Amino acid sequence: MRPRAAARDSSVSWIHFGDATLALRRDGATRENYRKALRSIDDAIGVIGATLDTSGLAGTFHLVVVSLHGEGLGEGGEALHGLTLSDATMRVPVVASPPSALGAREPRTLSDLAPALLEGLELSEEGAKASESTVIRATRTPHRAYGWRDEAEVLGSGGWSTLPS
Repeated sequence: MRPRAAARDSSVSWIHFGDATLALRRDGATRENYRKALRSIDDAIGVIGATLDTSGLAGTFHLVVVSLHGEGLGEGGEALHGLTLSDATMRVPVVASPPSALGAREPRTLSDLAPALLEGLELSEEGAKASESTVIRATRTPHRAYGWRDEAEVLGSGGWSTLPS
């Protein structure tokens, strides 16, 4: 990674690391393969941070690390993700440097991430106000694969509620 010496006032780089659970899907794969894949991603994030530090650009960047989804890893009978709406698959960690880049340290949704980043980069005065839409948690896999009842939960101003199928 070679950051530009003369960075603009605001810039965004999006780096996507492949799904570590692909290591679990290979024939004969073990949890150790999954751990190795996670270590590889962790090492790559470390290289990014070290490069920013050694280039003198660390203070000019917001580094945000977030997962697209969680993994069941056996919790609630789900080995990977997409089968249930458990906290293990729906909640993801968000790590930001500096921590103030994302504002409040309370549970949020991933739909809050982009507006918070825009506000942190001073690209939007509205910031987090832009994310007031309803977020739906839904999965159809259990119904299609196993005939389980279809359920979805919605987060609205009154909190979580289950939608009838």
